[in-house]
Amino acid sequence: MTYAPGLPDPIRDAQFYAGARARRLAAFLIDFVAITVLALLTTLLFGVATLGMGFALAAPIGAVVGFLYRALTIARASATPGMALVGVELRRRDGARFDGWEAAVHTALFTAMFVTVLPQIVSVAMMAFGRDGRGLHDALLGSALINRPA
Repeated sequence: MTYAPGLPDPIRDAQFYAGARARRLAAFLIDFVAITVLALLTTLLFGVATLGMGFALAAPIGAVVGFLYRALTIARASATPGMALVGVELRRRDGARFDGWEAAVHTALFTAMFVTVLPQIVSVAMMAFGRDGRGLHDALLGSALINRPA
């Protein structure tokens, strides 16, 4: 696989990918817990404000909270809070950090992979067994998750 000039090559610049798979999993779990708590609190607030009728919207509220959490935090720092905590970040194909539009597209692709079985299996397999640990959504965008440069 040929890499864009802006991204570190997984063979020549292996330090940018060393341990990134485990860190990505840890970041996912941290973010999952944070999103779950935020979604539950939002659903509770909305449910109480609508005298219980809003509880029926728990799933859409969770989806919106998850999308906003990922897209806004990636747009701000090219990483979710979980990613930042474990020391990894996303980079575009030119090596720059994500902006708002790219964060939204990355989050939309991530969400699509997460909610559909076959693409999710392919994406997880790519992250687990590919030499660079990129998921299907990363490969489609040409982006990579790397260890945060010092």
